[in-house]
Amino acid sequence: MMRYGAVIVLVVHEKTDYGWQFLSGYAASLQNAMVVTLSEIVEHDPSVVDVADLSPGWIATRTTKGDSWIRQE
Repeated sequence: MMRYGAVIVLVVHEKTDYGWQFLSGYAASLQNAMVVTLSEIVEHDPSVVDVADLSPGWIATRTTKGDSWIRQE
């Protein structure tokens, strides 16, 4: 969905492999999954820097772009 300008509303920091997921809230599938660099994510939405210190196993959510991130374990 990033290629369509979708808003990132969910950030996941994986506990098992320390990977990151940046999701739009639309149904995720392997067909629309993308591997991108962190700099591409930040260019798409600079506010993700606010959750760069998110601990592994935690998520951050918000309703829409411009809202504050809410962190949850």
